[in-house]
Amino acid sequence: MLSVGEVMAIGRTFEETMQKACRMVNQSLDGLDGEESKLVNDDIPLDDQLRIPTDTRLFAVQTAFERGYSVKQVYDLTKIDKWFLSKMHVMSKMKAETKAFKAYAGGGLAAIQQNPTAIKVLKINGFSDRQIASYIGSDEMSFRKVS
Repeated sequence: MLSVGEVMAIGRTFEETMQKACRMVNQSLDGLDGEESKLVNDDIPLDDQLRIPTDTRLFAVQTAFERGYSVKQVYDLTKIDKWFLSKMHVMSKMKAETKAFKAYAGGGLAAIQQNPTAIKVLKINGFSDRQIASYIGSDEMSFRKVS
């Protein structure tokens, strides 16, 4: 299935399933990321990457949300169902909130350790240990000791 771009991912939530699917389709990915995925071509305008269906369009959508696009703006360019877009938009917000832990005193690892609810929410939504660790400026093994 992988050779034609199909994956099978089973999870309790849409977000968890999407994260798992992204990790399965490309082993070098930590999950659904926009900028960090390195799959969005900076030489092509983002709006064009959103309009034209390609194998990297999903990552262009996530990049758009990371850059502040609204669900309506992305819908107007892609015509992807608003339900899916709203779920992806929430995922980009969770990513941004997790990255904010870096700014707290003691660094991201110490800050997120003080907030076990945040870790639980991220894990329920399918964010991998490696993904969360990269967002907070830590390494995967140190984060695993915390979570």
